[in-house]
Amino acid sequence: MQPAGPAEPVSPQPVAIEVAALTPTDLQKMLPGPDGFETLPGPQGQKWHTTIDAPVQAAIQAELDRQHVAYAAVVILDPATGAIKAIVEHREVGDPVGEIGSLTDATVPAASVFKVVTAAALLDAGQTPDLRACYHGGLHGLDPSHVHESARDTQCQTLTEALAHSTNAAFARFALRDLQPGALVAMAERLGFNHPQPADLLMGASPMVDGVTDFERAKTAPGFIGSKLSPLHGALLAAAIANDGVAMRPYLVDGDAALPGVVREPTSLGQWLPADQAKALRRMMRETVVQGTGRHAFGVRTKALRNVEIGGKTGSLNGDDPAVFRHISWFVGMAPVEQPRVAIAVLAVNGMNWKAKAPGLARDALTAWFTAHPAD
Repeated sequence: MQPAGPAEPVSPQPVAIEVAALTPTDLQKMLPGPDGFETLPGPQGQKWHTTIDAPVQAAIQAELDRQHVAYAAVVILDPATGAIKAIVEHREVGDPVGEIGSLTDATVPAASVFKVVTAAALLDAGQTPDLRACYHGGLHGLDPSHVHESARDTQCQTLTEALAHSTNAAFARFALRDLQPGALVAMAERLGFNHPQPADLLMGASPMVDGVTDFERAKTAPGFIGSKLSPLHGALLAAAIANDGVAMRPYLVDGDAALPGVVREPTSLGQWLPADQAKALRRMMRETVVQGTGRHAFGVRTKALRNVEIGGKTGSLNGDDPAVFRHISWFVGMAPVEQPRVAIAVLAVNGMNWKAKAPGLARDALTAWFTAHPAD
């Protein structure tokens, strides 16, 4: 009888681990594990292993705390799997400006991040990134004179340029001229708006309502009215674009100490966009960082980002509460552009004397990621 040889190594087996909907409060119970990932106690005494990269999470939290923004949030996802790699927020105690803002609920306007949805609807309607519109005005707002052709239309931009520079009047023209009524809502709902999305964290629906009149539709397309967004949904939107249009269910728990040798099975939420349209959007979003509204934040690259192509969309809008002035800023994007490894969403809510805006916080968060996980 031959002696038994060494046992074959057992590969981790993907399984369905049941995780009840967690809340941001549950995240406060996470502790660094011995392998560099966070652990989380489950409701029945489980010791869950999470997808959170503990050193990156700690670095981002320290930066948000240092900046003292009234409210700030950062979410980083692995686009290919939906694994949540970092999910961090900071709220200044006693500051009424920071009383709004949530990681998982859509409490603030999507602002110009919604231009990504409008651009996706235009591509889906058969338009190209080279689609052009001529316009005048509309830099900080829109009035009825901005939305229809005029002899004053002396400036022209392509869809790529308008997305990069967040040109409100151009997006108003695109929406009225090149989209059928209802097309914007249809695309928004394909991209996760108006329906709660499945995730380990209880995730509220991001609402979107299109305008009825031409002027309302013109204000909806660039993000002035009609849409709200949460940081987790913003990261999911960016992740779907990064993953060639396939959205993956965001998950936080990937193992249980009581089930050694098993790992969480990633699950798809479906093909939100055709792959070619997702790739086109990524390349358009790269121009935001190269020449557009993100160029100042990313103009001087940290060492970790020096060879990383970043794509994104900024957003900026003042709140509508007459009692408390709030400036809301966003950055939603992915890196590297051609073969994305991370998707990111950053929200910052500042008062009259702002501390830090979302694009700069996104630069710092991506620096933390690529310092820990250098680009090839």
